[in-house]
Amino acid sequence: MNRENTQKKEFILYIIFALVSFAAVTSVICFFFIGQNAVPSMSEIKTDTGRRDGYYTFLVGGVDKISNNTDVLMLISLDTETSEVKILQLPRDTYVSKAVTGYKSVSRINGIFAAEYNAARTENLSSDASQKRAMENLKSTLSDAFATDIDEYILVNISMFREIVDEVGGVDFDVPYDMDYEDPEQDLYIHLKAGYQHLDGAHAEQLIRYREPTKADLGRMDIRAGFMIAMAKQVKEKLSISTVLSLVNKFMDKNRAQTSVGLFEAIKYARAIYKVPLDSISVKTITGSSVYDVNTGAWSPSYYLNRYAACRDVNEFINANKNDISLADFDANGLFHDKDNVSADTYYRWEEIKYDTDE
Repeated sequence: MNRENTQKKEFILYIIFALVSFAAVTSVICFFFIGQNAVPSMSEIKTDTGRRDGYYTFLVGGVDKISNNTDVLMLISLDTETSEVKILQLPRDTYVSKAVTGYKSVSRINGIFAAEYNAARTENLSSDASQKRAMENLKSTLSDAFATDIDEYILVNISMFREIVDEVGGVDFDVPYDMDYEDPEQDLYIHLKAGYQHLDGAHAEQLIRYREPTKADLGRMDIRAGFMIAMAKQVKEKLSISTVLSLVNKFMDKNRAQTSVGLFEAIKYARAIYKVPLDSISVKTITGSSVYDVNTGAWSPSYYLNRYAACRDVNEFINANKNDISLADFDANGLFHDKDNVSADTYYRWEEIKYDTDE
């Protein structure tokens, strides 16, 4: 059940969501045009001792407007020395330990942000301050688990995505199969027919939010990647400089996104990304699987990481350290380790168990 997006493709829209905003400069937009302007060199951004030179990491979250869960989560690395961008996707259903997060109601990674946000709100913090605290907490939690620094974060909402698609005049895309789903509580109504068609913002949202029953979140991530490719090509073809400037001004709105990236830094990051060849951009879903629960006799709804393979993925895609992260340091606190589920525990420790047996 392990899935790897081996396509050498840009998850461009979300990269730009992450890198081109002060309070939320969006998207694909600045990626294609800002790099043409005279801006300070990336060499002016200093790196810490022990870190790889010219290497920067970002956490991107897309928030669900009803549950406040981060149903889109990915980690992005920008290597200005090798001119590469790598994206590691974290499935929304990834298991996390309640004991480690400290939240009794959270057992999946997409709930960490919402739990901290709600806690901040009960302390009478503003929505903006609560979002900031929740994203800082999520960034810190993942940095500790993956044993590497995550430099910046950006949180976006779905309205930004819809508006950008509409601003570029929609996107032509081949919908792989019929999509029908309704959830009145989320005000979510998905009705798309299979086939090549022109999608406006509302229909594009339906596409990327649909979960095919047999593939669930992993299938949705594959579709999302394909759509971003189509979107990126059409944005580059359709947007003029004047349109770009108009959109940047329009989307610099904290009601649409929350980010730690300042505008000055965002421009420098965007300039560096602009230089990255498309075949040097890679996307992968962190290695994991559902497991068969011997206690219930059913497959688990959660996505469990294999510690050995996930550590390898992090070293390849987002490790800001000069040296590889050791297996002993990776997930040292057991954020992704379900010790009470025999099947999940075995899968998590599989390579270790195999090697111990061989010895």
